[in-house]
Amino acid sequence: RAAIQMTRDVLWKKLDEEEGPGYRPDQMHAFFGGWSAGAYGTMYNYHWMLDDLQWPRTTAFPDAGLGLPNGQPLGVLGLGLLKIPAWGAQPHLPPYCFAGECAVGPYLFEAISPRLKRVPEQQMLVMTNPKDRTQQYDAYFDDEVQWVNTLRQTYCDTKELNGIEWYLTSVSDQSIHVITLRDDLWVEEVDGVQMRDWMWGAHTDPDNVVSKAEEANFVTDIPGVEPFPCDVAP
Repeated sequence: RAAIQMTRDVLWKKLDEEEGPGYRPDQMHAFFGGWSAGAYGTMYNYHWMLDDLQWPRTTAFPDAGLGLPNGQPLGVLGLGLLKIPAWGAQPHLPPYCFAGECAVGPYLFEAISPRLKRVPEQQMLVMTNPKDRTQQYDAYFDDEVQWVNTLRQTYCDTKELNGIEWYLTSVSDQSIHVITLRDDLWVEEVDGVQMRDWMWGAHTDPDNVVSKAEEANFVTDIPGVEPFPCDVAP
């Protein structure tokens, strides 16, 4: 947050020195994202960009850090219940989501969703490859099948939320951690749309971004994985 505030101050000074209206926080356009641990930081700090920094035209893109609950005491949910008060993190949480459950990605999506899309750019782009052992273990999932099935269920449960859109790549034969930094995935298509075009659309035509996911080969490549419980591309 301190680094972003410093950037804001530099832009503020520069824009005020130029001809024109000067620094206008409501006119700032930003893509705010992170990878792996940075995806957690993106989810946990997006509200600050909108509410405290007052940059309403900020789009968030957490990549490969969903914070899914594993249903066990040792997991993202259990650690959130313990560590939010222990680390003194509660004052930094949004006033509408300050319990331990707010460490869990889908719970946070539901809490922030009613407050998004006040302007077209105001949305969260949730991005990952389902087969991702790094992210799986970080969230304390011992079983890959449980991880992929939980992710698929979470996609179906949250993809219709206001301001929450997903892009799931379809690599089922190897573990892929972080997708937006890989040139090969940047130009691969999911449901007929390349990732680069999908993200560019979020910048140029944000109201027409729609979630993208495919059934692909996960059921056959990872025995025990179940089909998506909602309609997706083949």
